[in-house]
Amino acid sequence: MKTDNELIADFLGWKLIDCSIEHNKCFPDKIETGLWSFQRFNKKGNIIDHDGGGDCWSWDEGDMIDFKHWHRIMPILVEIELMGYNVVIRCYDNKHYCNIMQNSKNIALGHGITKLDAIYNLIIEFIKWYNEKEKQSPNS
Repeated sequence: MKTDNELIADFLGWKLIDCSIEHNKCFPDKIETGLWSFQRFNKKGNIIDHDGGGDCWSWDEGDMIDFKHWHRIMPILVEIELMGYNVVIRCYDNKHYCNIMQNSKNIALGHGITKLDAIYNLIIEFIKWYNEKEKQSPNS
């Protein structure tokens, strides 16, 4: 089963790249293992974005990027809205609630103590719903 961050990375089109091979070609005197990077490619296969400013980081494979930061999570919300979905965020009794809707129908719900937690949880639920919908689509 994929981690939440891996679900988000897949949704955004990010691919996990093992950088050890290229690094070791360039620096044969400093052999490294476990260097990983997430990179996003366009339809022609060219890199259009990457984590770490282009560098590879020595992380565990399943723990690459943490999307639970405003600068990472907001572009995902924009992407979802560009797909035609509406995002609603509210606060009641010091707890944040949010939902994604399409044609007045709730698609996904999220909540949390902080707004960031609520939005992060919402995005995870939306991606799970979206992936299931894609599996059931006759065009996939």
